[in-house]
Amino acid sequence: HVQHAVEGSGLLTRAAVTADGWGLYLQVAGDPIPMNGKGLSHDAVALLPPRSEFCFSGQGKVEWYSLYVPSALIDATCDASGQVPAADVVAIPRDLLRRLTAELRVASNSLEDGVPLDQAIRAQAAIEGRLVSTFIQILDESTQGHSLPNHKTSIDRQRVISTVIELVTDSDDCAYTV
Repeated sequence: HVQHAVEGSGLLTRAAVTADGWGLYLQVAGDPIPMNGKGLSHDAVALLPPRSEFCFSGQGKVEWYSLYVPSALIDATCDASGQVPAADVVAIPRDLLRRLTAELRVASNSLEDGVPLDQAIRAQAAIEGRLVSTFIQILDESTQGHSLPNHKTSIDRQRVISTVIELVTDSDDCAYTV
């Protein structure tokens, strides 16, 4: 699945990827925006593994593409330790970024061209094949240490929630308001 959009004002997206696929977010215009606290610049993508949570936020006009790839089309669900990796901002080589951008534009534009159905089906298969191949290459690049440095500490949300619940239930002499 390919999505192309231009947001004209503020952008706030908070979601999770389904268990049976991978997501990718590529910003092509506008000021860099953060994803899960990491800056997402124009030389990087947000790589969103199955079941990963993510939050994008920003101000001003932003143009972006998102790509969803079912896990069945790729052989990469877990990292070397057998764990599903977290959503991350990944720097990718410039030539790979140009190729990804061009393929996403072709995929997005092919939906609007009014091509006869039989030609569209053949074209769709070719576009899908190129996008999946490029996505797999991005996954390979991300496992070779091309991840951007993490300038903020990653937060384990479940641990934070458990700690807050524990503090609230252990403290009888405080009044809490919402």
